[in-house]
Amino acid sequence: MYRISPNWSSNNSSGYGCYCLPKDTKQLRANYADVPNDIIAAIVDANSTRKVHIADVIIKKNPEIVGIYRLTMKTGSDNFRASAIQGIIERIKAKG
Repeated sequence: MYRISPNWSSNNSSGYGCYCLPKDTKQLRANYADVPNDIIAAIVDANSTRKVHIADVIIKKNPEIVGIYRLTMKTGSDNFRASAIQGIIERIKAKG
C-alpha cells in the first residue's frame, strides 16, 4: 500500500466539497465580480489547486490500484454528492 506521503493523515484535506460550499463560493465570486475582492477567488482557486496537487502526487507514483478513503464528507453520512475526492478520482481516471 502506498501513502501519498509518510506524513499523510486523515487530517490532511483533499479540498472542500459537499453540495453547498463549492456552489456558494463560486456564486459569491460571480455575484461580486465587479467588486475588488481576492479572497473568494482565492478560496475557489485554492480548492481546485489542492485537488490537482493530490491527484498529481498519486499519478506520479504510477500505482496499479488506488484506494479511496472517506468518499463521504463526514462520518456517518452516505451522501457523497460533490465530495472533494470525486474531482481527484476523475483526474486520476483521466490520466489513465
